[in-house]
Amino acid sequence: MPTLAATVDREDARRFVGRGRELAVIERSWQADSPVRIVLVHGPGGIGKSTLVREVRRRAVAAGWDVRFLDGRDGVPTSLEAREHLAGELGDRGRCLVLLDSYERLAPLGPFLRRELIPGLPERCRVLIAQRGAPDPEWLRDGWDRVTMAVELDPVSGAEAMELLDKAGVGDDPAAEALLSWAAGSPLALALGADALRDGGTWSAQRLEDRPALADLLVRRLTESELDPSHLDVAAVAAIAWRTDAAMLADVLPGVDGIEAERWLRSRTFVEPLGGGVTLHDLVRTALRAWLRRQQPERERELRRRIGESLYARACAGSPALMPDLAELLENETIRWGLGGLGDGSLRVDAVRDGDLDALRDSAVEREADEWWTATLELIRAAPECVMTARDRSDTIVGLCTYTTPDRAPSACDRDPILGPWLAHARANLAGDPVILWRDSLDFTAEHGKESSRVLSVLNTTAILRSGVANPRWSYLPIDPDNEQAVRFAQAMGAVKLEGLDAKIDARRLECHLLDHGEGGLLAAHRAAIYAETGLRPPRPGAEDEPAGVPVTSETVKEALRSLDRPLELARSPLATGRVPAERADSVRQLLTAATADAFGAGPQEAILRELISRAYFSGPATHEMVADELHVSRSTYFRYLRTATDRLATYVLQLRGGTILGD
Repeated sequence: MPTLAATVDREDARRFVGRGRELAVIERSWQADSPVRIVLVHGPGGIGKSTLVREVRRRAVAAGWDVRFLDGRDGVPTSLEAREHLAGELGDRGRCLVLLDSYERLAPLGPFLRRELIPGLPERCRVLIAQRGAPDPEWLRDGWDRVTMAVELDPVSGAEAMELLDKAGVGDDPAAEALLSWAAGSPLALALGADALRDGGTWSAQRLEDRPALADLLVRRLTESELDPSHLDVAAVAAIAWRTDAAMLADVLPGVDGIEAERWLRSRTFVEPLGGGVTLHDLVRTALRAWLRRQQPERERELRRRIGESLYARACAGSPALMPDLAELLENETIRWGLGGLGDGSLRVDAVRDGDLDALRDSAVEREADEWWTATLELIRAAPECVMTARDRSDTIVGLCTYTTPDRAPSACDRDPILGPWLAHARANLAGDPVILWRDSLDFTAEHGKESSRVLSVLNTTAILRSGVANPRWSYLPIDPDNEQAVRFAQAMGAVKLEGLDAKIDARRLECHLLDHGEGGLLAAHRAAIYAETGLRPPRPGAEDEPAGVPVTSETVKEALRSLDRPLELARSPLATGRVPAERADSVRQLLTAATADAFGAGPQEAILRELISRAYFSGPATHEMVADELHVSRSTYFRYLRTATDRLATYVLQLRGGTILGD
């Protein structure tokens, strides 16, 4: 009798498209005379790795292979369990194919798999590993490179993407072409878009961030399956933050069990591990962010502020590695170009290898930079700890960075025609302060000089983390006056050109710009920028040590409305009175309930405003979208009326309390 699993597998096989190149490589490795025993398939989330693994599994079973499968999303087994599952009872049986999916989630088991289990498999076995990011270099050296092949999954082609939409039943939809343009070959984006179109939605070739209605559509579908109103704030934090963990969730959402909230996030299918925390798939994160900014703009700004405060406090308290997370909250694209965090994982930082010198020299020759290359080569050889490269998923060098600090600079840096004078200036004028100096931060990609490139951001952020200066007060920046983007970056950061320290090398003039991050260093500068972008005033220096007495503003009232179902947070409101949390929370509820009854008049329009406030905030957990549907009004009308109603209520409460109306 056919099983449900068999039916699901048949439908999965029917909808599989493309990947002919990758399948050919994998199936060639199955031949007896093939030197390849291990194929490493890698690519970003949503690119179709698991879909490919399922197709390989079907083909292998049909070809008579004994298939052993381990999916990192199912949890990490013990080494004994893994050995029994993947290699148990092989004996003299036929060919065996070991499939490891979501290998990045098997990180605790990685050394055992790579160094013990896989090397001990019989010669007739083959291994396929699917993972995010580039493979570990250990797979591609010490002889393993002769039996291992890395295959990067590219976006599906236009014809294949169209075939995928055809099989999903939406190929003839008028919006299919727009969906193809927006998805840019991402199977995940195509699948979600196809689902949306089947439900009668529309699409646009514009970015999802610029089309909030599309974000609403996608979030509604996700909410129906894996999100629920009680966890919307948790999901919102994960959508805003680059990386989310239990400590952040506990800091940002008072009254929430951070450990339990992180556990819930990890159980979602659109969440992936990232550096001790979790992150959302890019598509889901983008959709949720766009939805938040439209549906709950004030809440989004407040959560962004709280996330920034949490990261700032933890970084200052001894976790400087959180600096990239703080930088990722910035939205100014000019600043993000040069110092905006570690990006989406498509780039990684590495040392300069011997095999890289020819390519770097050729690049210098093309730029007519012979003198620069001579000096750079000396630094690479004499001070390799000061030089690093950025590589893309194909392991191609896409950037080069040279940096140092006055306290740690090797003698080669003092001899360098660029760094030498700048180091002397720093030691003479800024002795004792945390300082970092950049000699070069170069982008070799076609996006060079464009805000969309993240090469310099990844390089510069990593340089700070590796410099030993956890929170620099001063940065010496090499600015090419002919690079308009570099000039804009220096201006946006507030850097000042130091006269007399220009470096002239080959035909290139490099200006030295000094950036003062302020007394609180780079961390405080990032924090202040986040406040500025959210339209809020940062706390006064030392305000965290002052007693309670926060001014009551319009935003205070609106935040209390949003917190009605969170007693501990409500108890912290400046509107609260009483001694114990329960009493304080209840005092705010009573105040807002009475204000809702009294702030509006008796006319039909006034009754609508009062009803909106009651249904949106006082009637239990529900999204604004759900309330709009219940009231049978369009979302644009609903939010226009709701803004009017909350402004009226806030004004009324402030008149009662003597607060500041112009405080949003």
